Amino acid sequence: MNICICDDELPVAENLKEVIESIASEKGMEINIKTVTSGKELLESTDDDDAVFLDIEMPNEDGIEIGRSLMEKNSEIIIIMATGHSEKIRESIHIGVKDFITKPYKEEDVRISLDIIKKKTIGKRQLQVYNSRNLYTIMEKDIEKITAYNGYVCIQALDNVFRKETSLKNMMNELDLSLFFQTDRKTVISFLAVTGYEKGIIDLNGEKIKVARDRKKSFEKSYMEYDLYNKR
Repeated sequence: MNICICDDELPVAENLKEVIESIASEKGMEINIKTVTSGKELLESTDDDDAVFLDIEMPNEDGIEIGRSLMEKNSEIIIIMATGHSEKIRESIHIGVKDFITKPYKEEDVRISLDIIKKKTIGKRQLQVYNSRNLYTIMEKDIEKITAYNGYVCIQALDNVFRKETSLKNMMNELDLSLFFQTDRKTVISFLAVTGYEKGIIDLNGEKIKVARDRKKSFEKSYMEYDLYNKR
């Protein structure tokens, strides 16, 4: 996950970066953070960013207009706006701002903002896979099921089956484990594709998947945590 901090006060930006890194480490989030000190620099450097912490009150710059330009450039980017003025909050809602924090930044507020970012970016990690020897890029959210074979895995996604030359263990190391669960020795499912569950049987978009007996309680706990976190 790529995060940009835009604040004209560099020490403040660096402090926020340290807070974000600490919380992300605690939550097991893989992040890259960069800091910029002006809206102009921000607009020139956010092509690969998933989220931005944007100070709305920088000298000689209109934070609302910067945010609007940012959304026009990348409609998927998540903007966390720093402001203490209620009228700015109302105005920011219209350009798609997802959350607001006040300066000086408080750890509890940053924690909430990171939860929002994590929810909004879940499943967006990209994977390189093959189909008929052609290379494709898919996202985690596209995957429904992964099945292990001898020396490779088959990935069911986008109404197709892709292949990756890797072990299931190594494949799991590439995935967001809050989104996937290994139901038995050879099978991994995505919680996003689960449409029902009863007595050890998962309904995976119409396909019935049996959870191994020794993994049943673990699945129920993981699925409940996923469901509560992503639907609350």
